[in-house]
Amino acid sequence: MLQFYVRRVIAIVPTLLLVYTMVFFVAHATPGGPWDMLGERPVSAQVEANLNKKYNLDKPLAQQYVTYLANAVRGDLGPSYRNRSQSVSDIIRQFFPVSLQLGAAAMLVAVLLALPLGGLAATHRGTWIDGSIVAITTAGISLPSYVVASVLIVVLGVNIGWVPTIGWDGLFSASSVVPIIALAVSPLAALTRFFRASMVEELHRDYVRTARSKGLRERAVVMGHMTRNALIPVTTVAGVYFSYVLVGSFFVETIAGIPGLGRYFVISVAARDYPVIIGTSLLYALLVAVVNLVVDLSYGVLDPRIRHGN
Repeated sequence: MLQFYVRRVIAIVPTLLLVYTMVFFVAHATPGGPWDMLGERPVSAQVEANLNKKYNLDKPLAQQYVTYLANAVRGDLGPSYRNRSQSVSDIIRQFFPVSLQLGAAAMLVAVLLALPLGGLAATHRGTWIDGSIVAITTAGISLPSYVVASVLIVVLGVNIGWVPTIGWDGLFSASSVVPIIALAVSPLAALTRFFRASMVEELHRDYVRTARSKGLRERAVVMGHMTRNALIPVTTVAGVYFSYVLVGSFFVETIAGIPGLGRYFVISVAARDYPVIIGTSLLYALLVAVVNLVVDLSYGVLDPRIRHGN
């Protein structure tokens, strides 16, 4: 098992290199340049030449690729072209905690609601309760997060006035309600469906029939026996959606005016701020790889047979 996890950790390196290569060349191939939006007046040719020389943009693209990669390996992600008083590392430290809090809160809400709803649907399979949960979750999977955020802002913010329509006052404020719900809807619906399907499959296992034949109560059978086994496939889906929530939060952050890294990434793309684009993409790629690794580790906790290599 140890060798497996070591290989998984080592495999992160070529993954990050591939992501860096793709993002670097796509960003530089995009029409426009980093000095197109410095102000209302166009930048003169002399000023642009001086800026390109200062930030090594006058060098051949291959040389820029190698230079940035060498600096990134040492932990230097470079300065921001848009905000030249800050480095990319400073920007990540400033804005990423907001995105992380938002994503973690959304996934916590999704998991806490999905497990009881999925279990309820499975134990009442074929009834109106099951049908209602399946119908609602199907709609939840179909709705993009930015649509949910827009509807919630109009209904809860504009029409009713319960929450602010824009801005961020912290995780435990009214301003977090809309973005958390918007990001939680899709993973909540998906996890509910997967947990229901997994629980239905466990209902027909021999160990469930044996537990019932011993006279155990239904609650004890479901909570003590079925749930742990049913969580294994759900864990994989939860890991995927946690990565999705963290990486894909820029839609909701932009709509709701949240000062997170996702919103800053959108601004950086428009400004052709290459170091921020590359640094943020590498961070998101690393997060996805780490989440997948944590999911693999959790299999051994949920099922000892996996931990002992059986």
